Amino acid sequence: MVVTSSDKYRSEIFLIAPPSPLVYPRTFLQYLAGQTPLGIGYIAALLQKEGFRVCCLNLYMGLKDTDPLIELIVHNQPAIIGFSTMTENFQNGVLLAQLVKDHCPNAIIVFGGPHITFLDDEALLKNSCIDIAVRGEGEFTMLELANLFIRGIGVLWEIKGISYREDGKIVRTPARPLLKDLDILPFPVREIPSLDKTASLHNVRNSVITSRGCPGHCKFCAASALAGGRYRKRSINNIAEEIESLKSRGLDFINFGDDTISADLSRLLVICHLLKEIGMRWSCESRVDIMTRELAIILANSGCTGIQFGVESGSQKLLDEMGKDITIAQVEQAVDWCSQAGMRVVCSMMIGVPGDTEDTIRQTISFAERLQRKYRVGVIMGCTVPYPGTYYYRMAEKLGIHIATDNYNLYSTVNPIMDTPYLTRWQVRNLYYDAILQLFKSLSRQYRDLFARMSQDSLAQAGYSLQTNWSSRR
Repeated sequence: MVVTSSDKYRSEIFLIAPPSPLVYPRTFLQYLAGQTPLGIGYIAALLQKEGFRVCCLNLYMGLKDTDPLIELIVHNQPAIIGFSTMTENFQNGVLLAQLVKDHCPNAIIVFGGPHITFLDDEALLKNSCIDIAVRGEGEFTMLELANLFIRGIGVLWEIKGISYREDGKIVRTPARPLLKDLDILPFPVREIPSLDKTASLHNVRNSVITSRGCPGHCKFCAASALAGGRYRKRSINNIAEEIESLKSRGLDFINFGDDTISADLSRLLVICHLLKEIGMRWSCESRVDIMTRELAIILANSGCTGIQFGVESGSQKLLDEMGKDITIAQVEQAVDWCSQAGMRVVCSMMIGVPGDTEDTIRQTISFAERLQRKYRVGVIMGCTVPYPGTYYYRMAEKLGIHIATDNYNLYSTVNPIMDTPYLTRWQVRNLYYDAILQLFKSLSRQYRDLFARMSQDSLAQAGYSLQTNWSSRR
């Protein structure tokens, strides 16, 4: 990011990842694993390639003081300010948008990301500071908006994949087709600073995405709805070029951020060969049902140091109901094989799904403890959240779900917000605290003493933070 007094270097476009509401005190929790904002990184790269001056800011880990942001905005007077949000940080994005709009009234405020893709009407009707909502993939939509508002090229209503207000009504242009060829995108901008000097840079620059979409149809996830159920892949040559460029810059570890890098097994094996040749250590998420002893050995030998499995529940009945298409036996076998191969294994699990009872939640906690004790795996335990775009959100009434709030700051996996046919959110909350305490029995004396002094809310956030941090280690 370059900011000088010369107009020549003033940024025409700002792209911002707003703060998460789950920002913790800067104690040992400072290592809370940050989320690399590759979404705005890809958009920025394309805009810069086309000659636009862009400033990116990663505020996800917090913004203690808004004055530096306002000074930056006022100094640059950008034509467009874009915010990329998930559900949990959407309202923080709105607060920042209103603030910058007050100081830069002529700027066009654009929101993109999963949340506004599904709730564009609501977002525009409730928040006058938002001028345009981008639905779906944003790279070429933002390019067309930049051409329109900065260079005077094009007309608004012909830009696909946007929603905006006109005469008090919401105008929705036709959906933009998903990119068929991901290789046409330039590699993402990675040097995305924070305005908070104390914010951790842990894992900020080392994510790579080799594909988009997921062929699965898990009812708690919006990935399939976002990508229309399509799974699209970058070419191996394109992936190799990016990884080699990261290696040449001194990086020796990457995390693959694909929804599921293992959807195409033959392709995964080629990627393993590539990574071994380049000499890059790596981690990823995968499904347990594709794992074999031979594959685990191949992954480890190619430099994979850690793998995360979406296990979700210790109840086979609930796994079937949520559309996971895996078995408890497959989970244990995959964990065993990967642990034996020398990889750090992490299992993500959730409680409070529709259909959960106290008994099935106890099953999940017990299963998590067994995996932790027997295979020394890390466990990320969270509460089920009916995010917009998921089956649970769309079918809430039919499923007997009561979503208790539309305060999106509360839509986090440490905070249950829905009542199900068998459990209230308060019951799930108490069971979640029990789970955190059970799973951290093996912590060192230092952390056990710290947890003992925490309130329940702090306990839940700290527990999730430590689990997430543990899972992201090399």
